[in-house]
Amino acid sequence: MVETGMKNLKVPVGALLQLLLIPLASVLGFSSTMVKLHEAATLPCYQKCSGVVTWTTPDKEQDILAQCDQTSCQSKDGFLVSHDEYLKGNLSLTIITADFSKKSWYTCKCNGKGVCDVSLRLEPFSYPVHVQAGESLSLDLPIPDDVEVSVQKSDGSNTFSLCRIEGHKAKCESVYESRVSVSSSLRLKEVKNDDGGTYIIRDIKNDEVIGMYTVTVNGSKSGISEDPPVEEYGNVYFRAHHHSREGPVAVILAVVFGVMLVLAVLGIAVLLVKNQRGLRKCLRRMEKHASKPAAQRRGYAARTNNRRTEGGKSQTLL
Repeated sequence: MVETGMKNLKVPVGALLQLLLIPLASVLGFSSTMVKLHEAATLPCYQKCSGVVTWTTPDKEQDILAQCDQTSCQSKDGFLVSHDEYLKGNLSLTIITADFSKKSWYTCKCNGKGVCDVSLRLEPFSYPVHVQAGESLSLDLPIPDDVEVSVQKSDGSNTFSLCRIEGHKAKCESVYESRVSVSSSLRLKEVKNDDGGTYIIRDIKNDEVIGMYTVTVNGSKSGISEDPPVEEYGNVYFRAHHHSREGPVAVILAVVFGVMLVLAVLGIAVLLVKNQRGLRKCLRRMEKHASKPAAQRRGYAARTNNRRTEGGKSQTLL
């Protein structure tokens, strides 16, 4: 990194060199084409050529991507040169689908002599990603090697390097090693709410950002809870997941309470039935007594009083 005169302002060396070389490349006849990932790209070259035209890359000069002569044009899959345009002096090469495997310098030659050098560049991509807490996050890596994945957390904390892949070997932040695996994509297991943020993919060789994923973690997975931070590494906090036991316990308590409530209702119902039977018997006796003639009721009352009186005298004599 090259630090400018402004405080805390840093510019990547690769980006600075590109800015300085663009005017020089234009003077020397070099040019570049920038397109979005997976779009078609046209590498311009305008030159009259009555002989054989070839397109190659500097690192594979024997691998001819497209070739034209006065009769026809042949191209490999994914590349195209129009014969009609060739006859008009337009030797431009079209790349059907631009991706990072095709990012390179391309050279056009007429009868073996270079006439155009064009660089294919890709705009940094930006994709939103949504993932449920507790599930796995998978991020495609456009290039398989010499790539770094950095993370800027949603809370605005400092950016830190999550993983570097060099020599097809990944070296990841220690607190993430147990959750991260890398192949053609980066996979983060058991995503937590604080894993949200911007994941930046950087080409290490060219020192340039090639894309980023904005990751949003939604909700929390059932049965998973997050404890308060237990370890701190710089600005990165590590939390352990535990399976919650509150769910089963609550269900058991609810069942027991329900059974007790049913038994209580049944007990009350039985008591009410018994009381109703006794009350009915009492009412029947009263109704029966009320239905007798008045004289009979008075005689019955007198007999009852005499019995009580005799019983009292007997007790006195004793």
